[in-house]
Amino acid sequence: MHDAHAIYLLRVGPQHEAVELAVGRFPLHLSIIGLLTLVELAPVDALERLRHSRRLYGWDRPQPQIPEREEDLLALVHNAVDAACILVLPNWRSPGDCLAGCALPPASDGPRVLGLVGGAKDVEEMRKTLRKEIIEPNNRP
Repeated sequence: MHDAHAIYLLRVGPQHEAVELAVGRFPLHLSIIGLLTLVELAPVDALERLRHSRRLYGWDRPQPQIPEREEDLLALVHNAVDAACILVLPNWRSPGDCLAGCALPPASDGPRVLGLVGGAKDVEEMRKTLRKEIIEPNNRP
């Protein structure tokens, strides 16, 4: 994340094909990467980035469970993140979708996160994959 922008450096499509790197802007409140990165920040800093993102992009709420206020969104995300820093948000951007992600092992250059997008039917599979492939090999809870 840079300021109020989620930055994606490596992306793959639904068939595991590489997606060309394209730096684009995306509102933080709709991005699993953005939301997970906010968890790593002090609450005052996280709220300022959400407010900045709102000023830049608006506050589209494609699903009713997306809170109207930044404070409520930050509380929802903090409550939804588990002890291993896995966040799963089914039906977040559209009915039937699922956003999932986790923090990667700490890096000296700042927080890094991995995000997955899939179908809502894949919620538990996505959680298991993150735990098995990222959390357990790095000796995290």
